[in-house]
Amino acid sequence: VSGLLTELGHTADDVGRYRRVTAGNPLVIRELVRNGSDRIGEEDPLPATEAVRATFRTQVAPLGARCRRALVFVAAAGRNDVPVLPAVLTANELSISDLDEAEAAGLLAVDAGRITFRHPLLRSAVYHDAPPAVRRAVHVGFAEALAEHTAPAHAERRVAHLAMAGDLPDESL
Repeated sequence: VSGLLTELGHTADDVGRYRRVTAGNPLVIRELVRNGSDRIGEEDPLPATEAVRATFRTQVAPLGARCRRALVFVAAAGRNDVPVLPAVLTANELSISDLDEAEAAGLLAVDAGRITFRHPLLRSAVYHDAPPAVRRAVHVGFAEALAEHTAPAHAERRVAHLAMAGDLPDESL
């Protein structure tokens, strides 16, 4: 922890405080420092997953509502969903350009037909911080868009999205 903080420009005095608050998680420390968050408190350490989510949440929060909404679609998209992502966004009154703000903030990259989050845990935080009803609606949107495609990979993803959109297990899926 002390080596990482030194590398990131902090003094040895910060080590104890960062270690307590982050439970020594280097990813969380790096993200807190990268985000310029020197206001971490002396409260009990958050569980690492919540600490990571909280760190990423502060980076996503300043984005506009359309961008944050589009990010949930991107976070829910699997590799085989990317070809239908523009149609899914359009059906939900969004577009790829709504991601420009997130790209400018360095949260993701849109390049050559691929959309990549800066870190997989950022994707996880965006997805899991969305309300359950929003996540279900996103999955329904993907399932509807994939219904028009006949490739086996699309059919499998469609079923996966339908399963994630449901409240309870569904034997028919």
